[in-house]
Amino acid sequence: VTLTILLIVSITISCKRKSSDKEGFIIVNPAFKTYVDGFTTGHITSNSSIKVRFQFEIADSNLINKFIDNDVFSFNPRLSGKNRWIDAKTLEFVPDEKLKNDVMYTADLNLKKIIQVPDSLAKMRFSFKTVTQDFDVIIENSRAYNVDDLSLEFISGVLLTADIAENEEITNTLTATQNGKN
Repeated sequence: VTLTILLIVSITISCKRKSSDKEGFIIVNPAFKTYVDGFTTGHITSNSSIKVRFQFEIADSNLINKFIDNDVFSFNPRLSGKNRWIDAKTLEFVPDEKLKNDVMYTADLNLKKIIQVPDSLAKMRFSFKTVTQDFDVIIENSRAYNVDDLSLEFISGVLLTADIAENEEITNTLTATQNGKN
């Protein structure tokens, strides 16, 4: 009897469908593959758009590269932006603002507003995460402005960022001090 109960419990646990992978990304129902060829997922940069590519052509040629008034996407955390068809099979959501770094986003695509699908596939939920901003400084050269006065140094190098960064962000990140002076 105990063995039977353990067997039933282990079968029940192993049969439960995982809703996300080890990194927290949503595992999309494979039934959507009939309609959707690919979509934005995984780690993306903060200036990325969100794309869904369909298995077959949907958009007429007069809609290509034009922003459309269609609220087919919703996001958590909330994003505002515009939709456009970048080709006959690919719908793109272009955010109004740069995405925040190191944030997991959940997207809901209302397929019923685009194509005819069964009710069970009316909404496709997927996720993506923006990369964590980080930087690395490589000092390539360090020399004195004047060999007789070592109090002033000239340093040159390269700053590498994990994601796109505005000049202002970089300027506010880097400081140099010598003998307590900036």
